[in-house]
Amino acid sequence: MHWTAGIHHDGSSVYVSNPLPKSGEKVTLRLRTPLNAPVQRVFLRTVPDGEGHLEAMHMVEQNHTSVFWSVELRVRMPCTTYRFKIMTDEGTYFYNAAGISRAQHPDFYDFKLLADYAAPEWVREAVFYQIFPDRFYNSDSSITVPPNAWTKRGFTTQQRAWGELPLRWSEAGNLDFYGGDLPGIIQKLDYLRELGITALYLNPIFSGETNHRYDILDFENVDP
Repeated sequence: MHWTAGIHHDGSSVYVSNPLPKSGEKVTLRLRTPLNAPVQRVFLRTVPDGEGHLEAMHMVEQNHTSVFWSVELRVRMPCTTYRFKIMTDEGTYFYNAAGISRAQHPDFYDFKLLADYAAPEWVREAVFYQIFPDRFYNSDSSITVPPNAWTKRGFTTQQRAWGELPLRWSEAGNLDFYGGDLPGIIQKLDYLRELGITALYLNPIFSGETNHRYDILDFENVDP
């Protein structure tokens, strides 16, 4: 295994002193590298006001397996993206939320700090259950999408019997419907409570043409 597999950073308190900072606050970020890795220097790369900026990190701790690098970052923007630039005997590596690479990636894949973000307190203790409505429970077959109701990219809608395997995209184009619906979720709330579920996360429920409805057509109406 290559030594780069031992590089690590995440949003926990081990690596981020405060994952929910206030605007203007200083946050300490840490990066772990393997003890015997050929690392020469490490930089934190940010993009304040759209301009790339490198801040040197310092070795602050080591044990029998790892070295920890640290730097302070003052949070000045609502969303601060960052990655690590690692200079080694082998050349330069970049490490972000997508992993290690020899090439620069778009900022989309960088780690992120959100300033002045306050999630509702109940979220911290919630047990979420994600539901794909069409595949959860069919309580009202009268609103199930019928066969040949519409076409999309050369595919047409079709009904699947509950328990049948979903069709490949090449066979159905995500137009194979089982008929799970919102009334079905309501009917199963007691079951979900018995599982210990306290919050639900649904696939989109707005109007769309596919079974997953990520192709939203209208954000102001629930799909019938």
